[in-house]
Amino acid sequence: MTPRARVTLPDGQELDVEVTGRERVGDAWWYLLRLTLPGGQEVAFRAAYPTVRPIPGESYADLPGAPADPDQLLVDSLPRPDEPLLLIHRASCWYMARNARPVTRAEADDLIAAGARLCEVCLPGRRATWDGQS
Repeated sequence: MTPRARVTLPDGQELDVEVTGRERVGDAWWYLLRLTLPGGQEVAFRAAYPTVRPIPGESYADLPGAPADPDQLLVDSLPRPDEPLLLIHRASCWYMARNARPVTRAEADDLIAAGARLCEVCLPGRRATWDGQS
């Protein structure tokens, strides 16, 4: 089954569309999407976060272009005036930042104990996300 995502159009309308793949372009992930119009016509297009957002309960683990190892997490550092902020992401995160690097679950746990935070978009601390379930 093809996962769905929510797309916000320029006029503020929100639509649920099928996600057919993803690709990394420079510093961003672009999602390959398909919208089926009334009458059956399909429209294929691409969009990046935050125009396209995950829908809770949908699994993107088997999406073409997704990382092969669902157990891998990614860490990135966001610049802050006082100190860098480390964020932990799932490997399939829609909001991964540009300086991400893979880490194991155990390394992520150690980083969290040392003050790293969890990404509020992919919620890597939820048990269901560790198992690749939604």
